[in-house]
Amino acid sequence: MMKRKTAVIFGIIIAAQLCLTPYAGVKVQAAELEEGQMFEDSSEDSETFGDVSIPDTQSVEKTEENEFGDDDGFSDGDVETFSAEDADQFRENMQELVLNVQDGEDITVKLNTLLAQARDKATDEKQCKVIVPPGNYTLTGTLHMYSNIYLYAEGATITKTSPRKEILLRLGDTQKSAGGYEGYRNITIDGGIWDSNYECVEDKGGPGGFVGFRIGHATNVTVKNVTFLNNLKSHFLELAGVKNAEITGCTFRGYWKEFTGGGQECIQLDACMPRIFPGYLPYDGSVCENIVIKDNTFEDVFAGIGSHSMMFDKPYKNITISNNRFNNLKKRAIWCLNYQDTVVTGNTMTNVGGGVYVRSVYTRNAHTVSGQEVSPEGNQYAENILIADNQITVLEPTVIDGKQWNGYGIWITGEVSLGSAGETIPSEDDDPENTANPTTNGIPVGRYIIRGVTARNNTISGNCDGIKFSLAEDCSCRGNTVRLSDSHTYNNVGISVAKGSNIRVSYNNLSGGNGYGIYAVGTEASQKICRIYGNTVSGFMKDGILASGLAAGSRIEHNRVSTSAANGILVKCIDKSVVDGNYSFKNKARGILLQRCESAMVADNFVSENAINGIELNIRSNHSSVQGNVCGSNKKSGLRIAGSKGISADGNSFRSNRGYAAEFIRSHISSYKGNRFEENGYSNRIHVRNSKISKK
Repeated sequence: MMKRKTAVIFGIIIAAQLCLTPYAGVKVQAAELEEGQMFEDSSEDSETFGDVSIPDTQSVEKTEENEFGDDDGFSDGDVETFSAEDADQFRENMQELVLNVQDGEDITVKLNTLLAQARDKATDEKQCKVIVPPGNYTLTGTLHMYSNIYLYAEGATITKTSPRKEILLRLGDTQKSAGGYEGYRNITIDGGIWDSNYECVEDKGGPGGFVGFRIGHATNVTVKNVTFLNNLKSHFLELAGVKNAEITGCTFRGYWKEFTGGGQECIQLDACMPRIFPGYLPYDGSVCENIVIKDNTFEDVFAGIGSHSMMFDKPYKNITISNNRFNNLKKRAIWCLNYQDTVVTGNTMTNVGGGVYVRSVYTRNAHTVSGQEVSPEGNQYAENILIADNQITVLEPTVIDGKQWNGYGIWITGEVSLGSAGETIPSEDDDPENTANPTTNGIPVGRYIIRGVTARNNTISGNCDGIKFSLAEDCSCRGNTVRLSDSHTYNNVGISVAKGSNIRVSYNNLSGGNGYGIYAVGTEASQKICRIYGNTVSGFMKDGILASGLAAGSRIEHNRVSTSAANGILVKCIDKSVVDGNYSFKNKARGILLQRCESAMVADNFVSENAINGIELNIRSNHSSVQGNVCGSNKKSGLRIAGSKGISADGNSFRSNRGYAAEFIRSHISSYKGNRFEENGYSNRIHVRNSKISKK
């Protein structure tokens, strides 16, 4: 049993660089506070483990500089202090074992034996550092690491030459461990080029691939300064049931391009279950917690970081993904599935199929432990997530695994599960290796809404959708810059909200695209108002802002919308909407258009140089108010009311509109006073047809 004090000390040391990375939940809570102040309202076979022989080794006591960085940020809540003197004393006690091997040699047996020797020598108080000297070596089997071992391979290139689909490295020489996070502890892998060399593998196109490093049931894990090369249909690094881990300074490069199915994330966070993470018993559903992935490079790979499988009612917690670089990825850079208290910040993604994908649940690959009591219908945990300060450039639309792939910068989504029918909304539908079937995995039927996600200060460009919310609630999208190219395969959108509730879209700068600038569409389930505030939108081929069907209403305020190929602002079928203080100009249809919107308020807007009317209300937009607006230099009328009754039109200013100052068609105007006219066409006249005006 690990002694408490030394275990805590190592936990703090192993987390040395993480202390510079703030706790994920703190960042998200800060983002929510800021928003509140602004608004009032793989199928790999199980491993076979053989005996190993004893190589020549050199053993020396560790007396040189420590091999750990600054304080990591992982701590034990029961320990109040940890001094530098304690850390120095702990590091000085580390012993070294140096592998005696020749350049070009197969190191599988020798290194496994040395690692087993280190296992027998290492304790929580006095750990072992196993050193692979610089050189080029081959690997013909799986390496086995153990607790309290630091594997150092800087300057070494280790190339798989076995034709079998077997992993490069795992923990333990048996599949069984204590389970949970107690199977292994205090693991460090530092340096080396580890080449999975898929070219040497037989039957590459047959079932399954193989993982590079698979680490499970462990606490305090560091993987740093490692270069991973040439993956075959799986993951370079896979963690499950791991608590307190850091992956930093690593490079991931190359994959078998003839296969485009599955997830193939370079780094996969997973759960200890037989079909998704074989070889680590017990299969108790342990997930990952307190994981930091930072300062890594991913280039010319299929997908970057994340999870495409999950445990129902067991979210991945406290995940930080920061300052990583992604270049030339076929699919997405990051997938946060069923994550909680997570930050994704400061990453650069260039030429990726998708940027950041956040999803509440994925019932097609959701799992439960035998006998687990699942939560009531619709329960979910993915929440409290911050996506900020990322630079994302998305590739052209393409075909992946025979299906059309339309890219996105950020996609935040819930799911509707129909139980035996499987999931239907939404459907990225890009992972054929899904192993769970809703008819057998016990996931309740229901709506799994995603909540509490903030997308802030991201820059997105390319032929893609910018930022998408679907089945989301209590989320914020603020200060993002989206520059889209025209898509010839679909109508890409700057920011979209589909079936959302209490989504705040504010201070974003959006331009380009074949679709809408901001697209907000809800249902009767939208119980809270959506607010679109202070955005700049220009140059979209459809409406600059479209809001429709939001049952609780919408507020569209202080936006600047221009040069849309359709209307500047279009609101449809939303009662009690507020359209206030917007500047809508040079659009090829109307500046502002409301349809079937009862009891709306259109106030203090400035609409000018639009190709049709400045402001228009039609199709039973009854009992609405149009007041204090400035309508100038529109090519037709400044204001047009059609097919509506109980409209008040007071205190508006009409100037230099080419048609009428105002038109009232088949409508009842209940109040018409204090309006001003100057230099409009048709001698400043108001055009009235089949309408009644009451001047009060």
